[in-house]
Order: sequence, then structure tokens, then C-alpha cells
Amino acid sequence: MARLCASMAKSSSGQAIRIAHLVVNLTLVARPHRIVMGGGVMDTPSLLSRVCSKAAGLVYGYIDVVQSGGWADYIVPCTLRDAGLAGGLIAAGRLEGKLR
Repeated sequence: MARLCASMAKSSSGQAIRIAHLVVNLTLVARPHRIVMGGGVMDTPSLLSRVCSKAAGLVYGYIDVVQSGGWADYIVPCTLRDAGLAGGLIAAGRLEGKLR
């Protein structure tokens, strides 16, 4: 998934539709309660709102994933910006302490 998102970041055109396809496919297969989008790709201004708009257009009313707030409540940005990096540093620090 990270490689897919990294390759999407290189192309300025079509990012939203590609991510929207990913979101719709994930929704059809796994039916999660919410999809949290993160990483550098999502730092692109207004990308998240475009993904929501494109995803809504792709389903053509076939599925009803929309809660009270619509697609914007279903596809949300991550709130813990560097949690993965911080967790990796903590784990590395603990491992280093055990190896000494």
C-alpha cells in the first residue's frame, strides 16, 4: 500500500481518482466502519475532499456507506501525524537497550 501511495504522489493528475478507487474497492471487500488516510500523499491541499467526491461518484448509489456526515466522515485524515515513526524509534530504542 505504501508503494502504491508513493507512486500516486509522483503524478499530480489523477491522484484523487486513484485513491478513490482504492477506497471504494476496500469498502466493497472489507466494509470498514471508517477509512483513515495518512502519509505524505494526503498532505496535498484539498486532496481528501476530492477523494471523497470521486468515491461518491464511483459508487453511483450502489452501496450506502454514508453516515450522518457523508463521505467526509467515512474517509478521514489521520490525527497522529508521525505515530508510526515515533513508535519505530521507541521500539528501536528498547531493542538497543536489550542488546547492550
